[in-house]
Amino acid sequence: MEKTCSKCKKSLPLTPKYFTRGGVQTDGYSCYCKQCIKTYTKIWRLKNPSKVKDMDKKAYQKNSNKSKEKSKRWRLLNKERNNELQLISRNRLKEDTFNYYSGNNPVCICCGEQHFKFLTLDHIDAHKNGNHTDKPRSGFKLYRWLRSHNFPSGFQILCYNCNLAKGHYGVCPHKDINGSVVN
Repeated sequence: MEKTCSKCKKSLPLTPKYFTRGGVQTDGYSCYCKQCIKTYTKIWRLKNPSKVKDMDKKAYQKNSNKSKEKSKRWRLLNKERNNELQLISRNRLKEDTFNYYSGNNPVCICCGEQHFKFLTLDHIDAHKNGNHTDKPRSGFKLYRWLRSHNFPSGFQILCYNCNLAKGHYGVCPHKDINGSVVN
């Protein structure tokens, strides 16, 4: 038995593979094929991002335990892929953070080092005021905190050598007493 989709006019087998169940039609299937529903839904979601966000939030709240359990199962079954995705996500977050604090050109502001793997994020005030309990000190937790707080001021890009020297000596050896760079 076949059915014609009301949208694309294709004649397709009347099976759950091509039509969703639960329609108001006498045959119990939707009048649109699954492909047309998928296309329409994708377009609607792109045109209505705030509604989609609200709907997704409500659905998550309603089924948060199921969602968490499903995610946990997937992570356990796909350890390698999960690790790859986490690495990609962390690298992207680090790049975004460094790009923000360096004006899209990550470079040590002290010595000019450009190799990304040598760069780190420096707390300009070095926690001197003691009021740093509300944010992580380093790493990806700090990058997430910075992004969620709209990248506040008080941070700069340094290479690890300059950052360590600044922390140990109070000033990087690349800078003389007047603050100008010494090569």
